[in-house]
Amino acid sequence: SAALIQEGRLMAASQDAIALVEQCKELIDLSSTLQKVGCCDVWRDVGAELAAAGSALRHLNALLRKAWLHWELERAERRTGRFSTLLASMGFPSAHAELLCKSLEAEGILHGDATPDSEQNTVWASREEEAPDSEQSSGWASRDEGATTSREHVRRGDHSPRHAPSHGLPREELELRALSLHYMQTSWVREIEAAGFETTASIYDIEESVIRARGANIICPHDHRPGAAYVDTVHGADSVGHATHMLSYAWGYRICDILDALTAWSGKQKLDPKRVYMWMCCVCVNQHRVKERQARQEVVPFDEFRRVFEGRVRAIKKIVALMMPWDRPTYLTRSWCMYEMHTAIKLGKEQCELEVCMPPKEEDLFIDSVLRSREGIQDIWRTIQDISIERAEATSKEDERGILQLVGEEVGKDEFEKEVKKYVQQWFLYVASKHLACLPFKFLVECFKLGRLYSDLGINKTAISIFDYCWEHQAALQSTPFRHAEDASMASLGAGPKEIADRLSKVCHQRGWVAHKLRDVGMAREKFQAGIELMRDADAFGMGLARCHDGMLRSLV
Repeated sequence: SAALIQEGRLMAASQDAIALVEQCKELIDLSSTLQKVGCCDVWRDVGAELAAAGSALRHLNALLRKAWLHWELERAERRTGRFSTLLASMGFPSAHAELLCKSLEAEGILHGDATPDSEQNTVWASREEEAPDSEQSSGWASRDEGATTSREHVRRGDHSPRHAPSHGLPREELELRALSLHYMQTSWVREIEAAGFETTASIYDIEESVIRARGANIICPHDHRPGAAYVDTVHGADSVGHATHMLSYAWGYRICDILDALTAWSGKQKLDPKRVYMWMCCVCVNQHRVKERQARQEVVPFDEFRRVFEGRVRAIKKIVALMMPWDRPTYLTRSWCMYEMHTAIKLGKEQCELEVCMPPKEEDLFIDSVLRSREGIQDIWRTIQDISIERAEATSKEDERGILQLVGEEVGKDEFEKEVKKYVQQWFLYVASKHLACLPFKFLVECFKLGRLYSDLGINKTAISIFDYCWEHQAALQSTPFRHAEDASMASLGAGPKEIADRLSKVCHQRGWVAHKLRDVGMAREKFQAGIELMRDADAFGMGLARCHDGMLRSLV
């Protein structure tokens, strides 16, 4: 990749169009390899280097920079006629387009026969998995250097509406299709940025230019009319699948905060982002139909909304509620969010698991505020006290009235708020308790780092003092302050026994190493052996065990 970048710089500097076309072919061949090894950023950087030099092939460089030329070839089924049409719709200079097509034909990359019109609807299926964009997605061509074609023209191109990748799936499966967390972290972010937005944008900001725009020229698999939901335009098992979780959130949240929270949550749960399919109303509900109903001033009966919503919750069975900011959560000011939370609470753990998460920075602010200031506790009580379904808002006033009416019919306003407040109170306590349970392990980690630093600097007596202190308090480190809690699940908070054993065995290794440096071989072997036995008793394997075995061999030699 470094060699390609250097070559590209020289070619662009010399304005050598022919050489740049040859370079383009090399990049096309290389692109699939770069993608397989996770080097899509390198692939884009190569194009960025060419574009930065101001080459005559400015439009080609823009395509290279965004890593889409390879996908456009695939979408054109490698047919010269189709590929030429695509280039023309993007405002690509005709002279350079002809030169590029001839060169690609000579290499056997393109084929001369044009694709029959009857085959247009199969083009979608030929795209590479997780292509970051398509001609109807976000109008990126209107933002490329020198591009004069409007986004609407690019999206419309010369093609009639096409069937979605989800075309033909059973209705039950269509209803529960959801984007994977992996797709949201990668392709979705790239598409948002390509549309000219930062990840600090909210769902409201990107709804028209990203979410609706992508499906504008796609036939909806539900009603077979143009205009599909975003999720129906995506394909590939790593990108879309049957919903495993439902996200309860507010459209005013920033994209970066949503992804930070979900990334941290899935990491703690040890879930594979490619197999976490998160149902989100903004991308899973057809926003084209929503806007059409709004334009006709057509009101969907609230009972229908409730029936569809409750059916979806019962089918997915797992709700992740996104709470932020911690001291005045937007979540608790939105009617639908509060109703979704109460629905999960009402169904109970057997029918619906409810988890609350927030971005790591918000969790840190919460812990810092609660532990270091009296105002933090007061903020918690104020947050809980301010919960009110009557003051909560929704985008639609009809929804607000419907939810209030529903709450009154089911449990009554007071009981509704009481149950939500109780859950939020328990959640605040859980977050604080989790932090407390992890403190001993964090203390052990920090002591280990400091002791090793003293050892590396040759201040051995202080290092020995720190390591011995950790060893003397191992019983406390291996316990939990919640072992006698009313809630049995609290006893599992904090680091697991294998994690603690591995860290303590590393302490033993460092303590033995200091003794070895001081030529106290007997003490060194004793500490190495203690670390080995500790790991054996915990039935654990890790770097601590490997280091203790290595230390023991050194001491024997």
